[in-house]
Amino acid sequence: MLNPWTSIRMLLTATLVTLPAVAQERGRSGEEVYKQLCAVCHGDNGDGKGLIQLDRPARSFREGGFSFGNTKEAISRTVAAGIGGTPMPGFAAMLSDAELEAVAEYVITFGPKQPESPDAAMRLIVGRRPQVVRGYLPSIASGKKGHPRGLLVGTVDGLSWEYAADDLRLLAVRQGEFVSREDWKGRGGAPLKPLGRIVHLREGGEPTAEFVETPSARLSSRVMHPTAYRRVLKATEILDRRAWVESEVMEGETSIATVRESGEAFSLSTVAGYRRTFQVERHADNALHFFASSSPLGGELESVLIDSEGFLCFVPTGEDAGTAYLFQARTALDCTASDHGVSVKIPVGKVSTDFTVTVFPLPVGANESWEQIKKEVMP
Repeated sequence: MLNPWTSIRMLLTATLVTLPAVAQERGRSGEEVYKQLCAVCHGDNGDGKGLIQLDRPARSFREGGFSFGNTKEAISRTVAAGIGGTPMPGFAAMLSDAELEAVAEYVITFGPKQPESPDAAMRLIVGRRPQVVRGYLPSIASGKKGHPRGLLVGTVDGLSWEYAADDLRLLAVRQGEFVSREDWKGRGGAPLKPLGRIVHLREGGEPTAEFVETPSARLSSRVMHPTAYRRVLKATEILDRRAWVESEVMEGETSIATVRESGEAFSLSTVAGYRRTFQVERHADNALHFFASSSPLGGELESVLIDSEGFLCFVPTGEDAGTAYLFQARTALDCTASDHGVSVKIPVGKVSTDFTVTVFPLPVGANESWEQIKKEVMP
């Protein structure tokens, strides 16, 4: 018997192959898109009872159930980007902007009318241009401290990137609505209120440093604690509908490297995740490693060398359980998966290095999804 995710892929492929050429040229209505791509899981009338029985119930739109916001903008972004860790893939490559908006409007008609939020005036909306907000970020997980110097980046695909900005590191990736500026109330000073739902919480919300000299320096690094290298936030920039975060990797007062980072949603046929792009410019010959995964990992790692410029691995157990990582670069990089984590060594002799790391936060025990990723990524 085929697993549900494979069945979804086969049905979507068959649907796309047989779509009438005229319909593709003129753009499909929201109802047409829904019936061709969505009804198989969510049902013809949006009740979540489709032809494919998933390992968890599909979303019922008739009950007003929207994981990442009930507005046209929020739903269209979810359809485009997919939902990490679920069978919901992204359809950005299959649908035009007009079709994404049309199917979002159609989906909204299934559910009850939603009252406008009383704090709607304070909500920042990400449209065709990313949004960047700095301010106090509240605790992201139980027992963790808030971050007076926080950075929240909202990208056009519906993801939010939440950073601690004192010693820059990514805390979590969210999906859905962006942020409510609670600090606009009264005399100001209140924490920001991120609105998206967390789809990947890094190391329980207290991640170790990503750019380090040695793995041992990273193991002792936690937010608000000194490390061999600090990552100092320098600037943010919006360029061609992408948001870039620039920082300096510092040892004391010496700059080791300048790092520019940008993030976006990424989807395979049945697996959704996110991709981070890094541009590293060296200023010193110090050893420099980038760690993508949490530590200690525990359990057995499965890793696959794709070619001289690609590396894929899966963490089945431990703190980072159920996460797959894909490294890609224009030039050969030294990638490693070990008990210290999943890392790449930045070459000493090369001034500029570009690489991407794609993260698939899969459900624990999702070995079938891992096999699907290998099939799609391997040459």
